Amino acid sequence: MGDQFSLFAPHVEHQRAAEEAALALDFDGALVRISAAAYPGPLLPLLRALAGVKTGRGKLGWVKATRERLEVPGLDLIPGLAAKLAGAAAEALETLADPGASVDGLDAGGLWARAGQPGRALAAWEAAARRSGRAADWIVLGNAHFAAKAAEAARDAYARGLASEPLSFDVSTAVDPAITDLFDTTDDLIPEGEGDPRLWMLPVGLLDGTFLARFGRDTTVPDVMALTATPAERAKAATAALVHASFDRDPLPARRVLKAHAPWLLPRLVRRT
Repeated sequence: MGDQFSLFAPHVEHQRAAEEAALALDFDGALVRISAAAYPGPLLPLLRALAGVKTGRGKLGWVKATRERLEVPGLDLIPGLAAKLAGAAAEALETLADPGASVDGLDAGGLWARAGQPGRALAAWEAAARRSGRAADWIVLGNAHFAAKAAEAARDAYARGLASEPLSFDVSTAVDPAITDLFDTTDDLIPEGEGDPRLWMLPVGLLDGTFLARFGRDTTVPDVMALTATPAERAKAATAALVHASFDRDPLPARRVLKAHAPWLLPRLVRRT
């Protein structure tokens, strides 16, 4: 028994040393250590694959190589390795570009999430959405908040996406079922000639309580009477009026705007007030 243990002990030491080197992201060193073991087992092909990834120059080359390393099968053989890789890549990515940046299909938010740091993931996704203004990025943030059971923050993100790019807002990608319900309600409600239902989801959502007006504090909204020529402009005017009414706690200006430009929404405003 003692002889068997003495034969096995060096293997354990080499494996431990290889795992420690891998967690330090020294894959060449890890490969040297596991190669010295009498019984290298499945760690050997894993570390060969990781060490074999060609890394370009500088941090950008390293970040791009991480994408390939994160796809190597068997990362779970070394507990915490995938998270370590993802976190280091996210850190490097954010030193190369703005917070929430994306390079070669890797986005900082996704990397932080894989690293087990949800707070940093949310911050990265919010930075990306604010920088781009794209509805798709706001939906990603909303979905992340919804998964974290932060429904109010999720709705706020969805509202910002609709305010920014209503016609690019893909309702089917929003995981909060209330957003699908709101689309269906709006589709049933709007009169013919008022355009795509997504144009009107914000004012309808403000009236039925799906959205709070707080998204409007730092969102540019047009003068409530200035833009009224198209359904998109009328919807913006209605949204602006309802946001202002919420902050001012005075529904009368909103009633005047809705009466002039979206009278079909008036009964909902009356019921709410």
